[in-house]
Amino acid sequence: MTTMNDPLVGTTFDDRYRIAKRIGTGGMANVYLAEDETLGRRVAIKVLHQRYAVDSQFVERFLREASAAARLNHPNIVQVYDRGHADGTYYIAMEYVDGMTLKDLVRRRGGLTEQEVLAYGRQALHALRFAHRNGIVHRDVKPHNMMVDTDGRLKIADFGIARAAEDAEKGLTEAGSIVGTAQYLSPEQAQGHDVSASSDLYSLGVVMFEMATGRVPFDGESPVNVALKHVKDPVPRPSAINPNVSPQLESIILKAMEKDPANRYHSADEMLADLDRARDGGQTTAMTRVVASAAATTPLAPNPVHTYETPVPPEPAWPEDDEDDEDGRSAWKWILPLLVVLALAGAAAYVLLSGSGEDGVQVPDVVGKQVATARAEVIDAGFEVKVTEEASDEDEGTVVDQSPQGGDDADKGSTVELTVSSGPEQVAVPDVTGKRRQVAIDELEQAGFRWREGTRQSSDTVRAGFVISTNPTPGTDVDPGAQITLVVSSGPQQETMPNVVGQTLTAARSTLQADPLNLVVKVETVDSSKASGTVLAQSIDANSNVAPGASVTLQVASGNNAVPDVGGDSQADATSSLQAQGFRVSVQTEQTDDPSSVGAVLSTNPTAGTVTTVGSTVTITVGEAAAATGDDTTGDDTTP
Repeated sequence: MTTMNDPLVGTTFDDRYRIAKRIGTGGMANVYLAEDETLGRRVAIKVLHQRYAVDSQFVERFLREASAAARLNHPNIVQVYDRGHADGTYYIAMEYVDGMTLKDLVRRRGGLTEQEVLAYGRQALHALRFAHRNGIVHRDVKPHNMMVDTDGRLKIADFGIARAAEDAEKGLTEAGSIVGTAQYLSPEQAQGHDVSASSDLYSLGVVMFEMATGRVPFDGESPVNVALKHVKDPVPRPSAINPNVSPQLESIILKAMEKDPANRYHSADEMLADLDRARDGGQTTAMTRVVASAAATTPLAPNPVHTYETPVPPEPAWPEDDEDDEDGRSAWKWILPLLVVLALAGAAAYVLLSGSGEDGVQVPDVVGKQVATARAEVIDAGFEVKVTEEASDEDEGTVVDQSPQGGDDADKGSTVELTVSSGPEQVAVPDVTGKRRQVAIDELEQAGFRWREGTRQSSDTVRAGFVISTNPTPGTDVDPGAQITLVVSSGPQQETMPNVVGQTLTAARSTLQADPLNLVVKVETVDSSKASGTVLAQSIDANSNVAPGASVTLQVASGNNAVPDVGGDSQADATSSLQAQGFRVSVQTEQTDDPSSVGAVLSTNPTAGTVTTVGSTVTITVGEAAAATGDDTTGDDTTP
């Protein structure tokens, strides 16, 4: 994606997010990859287009995305971290998913295997179930909003037009408005009616249809045309497009895409249970009713469906809904089934007649082509298609073999098996955590991986220069030569050393001994023409990193100061006063019988008022309680 003219790229947004590049553009906002300089992690920043930032309704809808999504903490939902206002617009900071959209994956592969359809469908249902239980209806479920990371985990994003179920009664969305993407709209959304969790399940059914067949069930010249098809047209059978779709999966998709919400799955749990049955090879609850219904309402072309064009009767011009037209409607009840029977009979006769007298058809050579293109060519030549995957050095989705081979003759309607590359055989990421940075790099390179170093992180347990973690994590299966990000320790948390040169010793101590530095200050006096007590140099350079609690030595200009009078002060107060004047302090004790003198300074050496060199030592004598003698005899010893 071209971002060279984007003014945000390369800047620090809201004094926190360093924008690396633009990774997406939508109708309402641009999405950027950024580095959170406060927390040291990569995030995705969604920034509202300026033209919408002044529109209160758009802003409300945009910020409602953050409020809704922030309530949803689930492994299959993209996490929202923050939201804010900067540079005259609004933004949301969210989890960055390293991978691709499900839409891009389907385009690249030309359709997915049934196991993948079931796996991704289950993950999407886990996310929707969690959202629905929290009162959130997504309202724009589509593969563009589903991210698949490098570990194969699916995450649903973009709750930009989601709304809480309770908000439906508060009128936050105007009645009659159509919100969503036409190819994935439920019939009730297409008509501007209220939506529910069932609407999300319909849209997921469309997504699963596309995963299984490589195309959406309804398409057209305009969004309005597509929306009308969702309302009026019967849903095509997925197996008529991809014969490898099992009856179990087909029944799930068709039930999810029922026109009437009452006939769909009533909850994500119910649909998830059917997916589990299909995954385990069992019978789904939807199979009998949905397949029978589809067979009764949708004229089916003979397999393979792309070989011939089956005549379909035009949709009858239904009379106006008038109570006086009962006879007209009764007539159509007889005519429509007759047209369907005639159409099916004609199609069957066409197949029988066109197939007679043919010994075989030449199989097209599709090795080296992408699976979507190859599948279309084979089907158009009159064959069914079976796709299997295997690891290969060829690009993922490339046909590496076929049976029968290209140029061979085969019976029309027979199956051509295509072997498609799933990419290079994956290998596990080695565990280099806890190892020195260069050692870790050497091991990764020897294993054939590329590497990059991410933002360094402080650690109290991992020494500086050693690896804290990797992304992907150790043991994860990845493509050979994949790039591994190293997170290297910078050691314990560091603070920035301030510049105290030129300050008085008292001011410098105050700065260095305060939180969060808490440094231990040592003083060296040197001859200088500077004023007595001025800091001339510091052992740790200004603006360099320093660990809290470290020691720093200050060189202070020598001079003469009078020893302050600290007699009667506590030891702590006397020490503070003397150090403030640039003196070092030595402490000795002396026993005293006066309780009020215990812990107090009895005398100093040199005595108070004596002028002496700054940096020299002043000894203070502190009172200590006298030891008891043990003699408790009282009175005179007299003889009677």
